[in-house]
Amino acid sequence: MATTRWILPLLALAWVAGCTSGGGDSDAGAGGAKDGGSGGDGGTGAFEITVLDPDGFGDFPVSVAVSGSKVGAAYFAKLDSPDGGTLQELRYVEAGKAPEKVAVVHNVYGASLAFNAAGEPLIAYLGGGSGGSLYWLESDLALARRGATGAWTSAVVQADSPTMGTVVGLWPSMAVGANDQIFIAFRDIHFGQFPVQDYQHSDVQLATGKPGAFATTTAAAGANTTLGHGGLNALVLTNDVATPNVDQPAIAWSLQPGGSLDTPRDIYFAARAGPCAKDADCVGTTAGRCASNKCTAWGVPLKVQPVGNVNKGVQLAWSKTAGFGMAWEDKNAATLNFTESSDGIDWKAPDPIHGFGTGGWYPSLAFTPDGDPAVSYYVCSVRNGADSCPPDDDELILATRRSGNWIKQTVDSAGGRLSRLGYAGGAAVIVYKDVDFKTLKLARQR
Repeated sequence: MATTRWILPLLALAWVAGCTSGGGDSDAGAGGAKDGGSGGDGGTGAFEITVLDPDGFGDFPVSVAVSGSKVGAAYFAKLDSPDGGTLQELRYVEAGKAPEKVAVVHNVYGASLAFNAAGEPLIAYLGGGSGGSLYWLESDLALARRGATGAWTSAVVQADSPTMGTVVGLWPSMAVGANDQIFIAFRDIHFGQFPVQDYQHSDVQLATGKPGAFATTTAAAGANTTLGHGGLNALVLTNDVATPNVDQPAIAWSLQPGGSLDTPRDIYFAARAGPCAKDADCVGTTAGRCASNKCTAWGVPLKVQPVGNVNKGVQLAWSKTAGFGMAWEDKNAATLNFTESSDGIDWKAPDPIHGFGTGGWYPSLAFTPDGDPAVSYYVCSVRNGADSCPPDDDELILATRRSGNWIKQTVDSAGGRLSRLGYAGGAAVIVYKDVDFKTLKLARQR
């Protein structure tokens, strides 16, 4: 007899073929994708599914990176029983290899994985020392690297706020650009104690450089606002044909003014670049973006979408052919949406991907090699407002938009949470946890 899978509460906010729905309007195919038999059957369909870690319990964010055909994942696993405990182990794993211990932390506020030019993994996370805090036992932006012997070592990238306080490094999002230049966006919550003093005036910071030599700039300053910038950051690097080796960062994030685990709301965006001749021309631009890759200043943060509850955070992607894309779950409206922009200034109206039953959870966005947007996500139930996920309903879905239509495939008919999507060798790869948040899996498109 099948058992019902109860929805487990997340301890940390993170993030996150069968039928075609024209523009994603009614999304009647969300449940029908399973009936289409397009995969999710343990590897005999459109996706081959392998287990990366059979014992990785933890309902925390997962990060994925691709280097050629190699797929790596960074994730957290609880060291104590699933019913309690505070210590979490940050792990790294590749397909066909054993999971590797990277670090042990008390507090989980995201981790971000990227490969350097040599294909070696780097992981940004909240680590380092406590700065004297009883709660923030880790309060620094840390970067872990794997050495020649296979052992992982960590170093602090940013220990203190550039403005005031000692708690930085929350929700890091990292990318590696030309010449192995590392870019890490993160939240700076100053002393991390009070909503008015610390969280409402939090900043989005960007650390740029290489191990041992980083410089930090402010992408969004919170000093004169009470917005609470920097919740669940997502960073991408852009470049153009004229200057292909000059990378410019762009960041999307939500607001969390009430505390470190406040409900994330609204979607903001900022980029560093525009048709300016010098940095001074970038400052204060209402468009939030300059166009010359020689500019190093940030424009004014742009509010892209008002959303009451972004849940696991906005997902940001970029490609030379398609420009920018964003995907997010609007938890209050029970929809999964996508929007796009060629320049980061003018964004199109939201395009619904999922709005049927209970689902659209843990979205992850990437562009296909052809420049089509694709989003992986979890469907809990075909029933609206479900408080449990029946095994006959739930599934992990990959939706790809082609010619204006979202084409949906079942990736895993047993469901999948915390999915992260990428492309390796032209094929979709999705790393995710099972519905009990224990087993880490990899689904590779055939």
